[in-house]
Amino acid sequence: MVILFVEDITRAKAFYATVFQTEPIYDEPNMVQFNVSNQKIGLMPEDAILKTLSHRITRPRHDRRDPQMELYLYVDNPELYYQRLIQAGGSQVSPLKERDWGDFVAYGIDLDNHLLAFATPSRNQD
Repeated sequence: MVILFVEDITRAKAFYATVFQTEPIYDEPNMVQFNVSNQKIGLMPEDAILKTLSHRITRPRHDRRDPQMELYLYVDNPELYYQRLIQAGGSQVSPLKERDWGDFVAYGIDLDNHLLAFATPSRNQD
């Protein structure tokens, strides 16, 4: 499972429910999980991880403008996911196109500045 730290879990949950077109499989105040293409994506409020590990970390990514990570998801229809990301308030980065490594990928940014890649393998790959 990948866990994304988010500033506002209610806002992030609504965003991802729109992008993924599904309800969370787990929904508690300090953790929300979605199952997307057999991958678990978790959302955790920044305040919750700070409380858990307060002696080891500071506020995650709060003042950073550039994405600090990329969530690369293989999905059946990357263009559809990309359009839903935009409709849900995410930012466009790069439309769907075939990349040098052979995947068709669209890139966007969520409400917490995480870079999201929606991909499908090229038909030419084995």
